[in-house]
Amino acid sequence: MQISTVMLQALKDRKASSDYEGRMQAVQAAATSDWQQAMQQKLGKLLSEPSSVRVKLRKLYTLADEAHQNRASVIACKAGCSACCHIQVEINEAEARLIGDATGRKPRQLPPGRHTTPAQQLGKQDTPCTFLVQGKCSIYEHRPFVCREMAVLDVDALTCSFENMYLARMNDPRAVLVPQANMPPLRQAMLKIVQGSRSGAWADIRQFFP
Repeated sequence: MQISTVMLQALKDRKASSDYEGRMQAVQAAATSDWQQAMQQKLGKLLSEPSSVRVKLRKLYTLADEAHQNRASVIACKAGCSACCHIQVEINEAEARLIGDATGRKPRQLPPGRHTTPAQQLGKQDTPCTFLVQGKCSIYEHRPFVCREMAVLDVDALTCSFENMYLARMNDPRAVLVPQANMPPLRQAMLKIVQGSRSGAWADIRQFFP
């Protein structure tokens, strides 16, 4: 990939000026011990209730959106940015069925197992997410967990650019870290929930919805 000198300079400047630590501190300050304890209680109650996988996933999405509010002011992920819609969007079959329910589009039936590879995660996809329409998510209210979890601690999507991801994949020292604030407790809960689904299929959203 040919990377312009302008982009390389922009990445160099970002590496020198990144305020990742300050942004992370803001996230941690918002997630007080009382808030974390309350969230753990909500997750424990959710995991123990005798409801279906679909119901649990919908409730987990609500909790993920609640947790997102602690990061909203210091992340680059906002309306108008669709950078992550052009890379791998890995979802579980249970989530695919939820999207199918909401859109009326039946997801493809895939064999159990993982149908993506780590190398694909940093690579540009041939096509954007199936549900990206005119630069906007057409299923935003029904988007999967991985989209709700995404939180790049930066001012814009520069570090999410294909050029930076290419440099990272090549282990080029000019690549800039994509600073993220993930939600491990919620992700662990999501994994426990989908273990109860009929299939363990994991695939890119484009594989479920070509």
